[in-house]
Amino acid sequence: MPTCPVCQCKSPAKAWQHKEYTIFECPDCDLQFVHPMRATPLEYYQANYQDYVPATYEDIHPGFQFMINKIREVTQRYLLPHQRRVIDVGCGPGILLVDLQKNGFECLGIDFNPVLVRAANEQFHVPARVARLEELTTLGSRFDLALLSHVLEHVEDPVGLLKNIREILNPGGVLVIETPNRNWYSPSHSLENGTLWWFYYPPHHLTFVSIAALDRMLRLTGYSVLECIPRPFDDMNRIETFLRKRLKLREGRLFSLGVRTIRWFGRLARLQGGTLHAVARRLE
Repeated sequence: MPTCPVCQCKSPAKAWQHKEYTIFECPDCDLQFVHPMRATPLEYYQANYQDYVPATYEDIHPGFQFMINKIREVTQRYLLPHQRRVIDVGCGPGILLVDLQKNGFECLGIDFNPVLVRAANEQFHVPARVARLEELTTLGSRFDLALLSHVLEHVEDPVGLLKNIREILNPGGVLVIETPNRNWYSPSHSLENGTLWWFYYPPHHLTFVSIAALDRMLRLTGYSVLECIPRPFDDMNRIETFLRKRLKLREGRLFSLGVRTIRWFGRLARLQGGTLHAVARRLE
């Protein structure tokens, strides 16, 4: 029986199976994780898992806009005026840093992929460098805000990564995380039934978190959790897509009524969106 990589519980139970991969669930911290936990080699990601790179910043996918807005909200709500240094851990092409840099923040992105680092530097004009996650504590710098967007689920030592980020945060520093939500609601897709896209599963994703699991992980690694919430289940026009593709409804009165009805029902039932968003402050 495997040991939970977060809380070290020794009695996780099998939760579900995907192909040759077995996913276990911890009864103490609610984490689901693949066993054995082996991160995919960097060479595989470089060959098969290229991040999305828009032609211009104005062409970014709507999914990025939610995170950009939340980061802007975090800087206004949780940072002091002198806290201006930001690092994006696993920055990809640096899209999340563009808005911050325009607003006067001193930014740095790190990523293992030199192609994406080049796009950050040359296409989006944000400072980025090639570095591995294990090298975080050797950067020789400290930061007031750290971003970790869709990285945590890929690493075999999520606890170690969160501790390393805490080490490079200044006192009072803040971490913003976005990661897939295993409890998201979809009428047509299911994680456990294997009907999500291939990159949601092992060997790409090694951990599968709920609100409770992410909250516990942050508290165990030296953070005070300020927010831990799902995105709205109806963000990114998913309702409109469902009505057009599944119910064959187009624009019109019936279409508009369908959108309002599903949105009202989803909020009443507290349905969750596809990602979790957390904000945490480094504890002294």
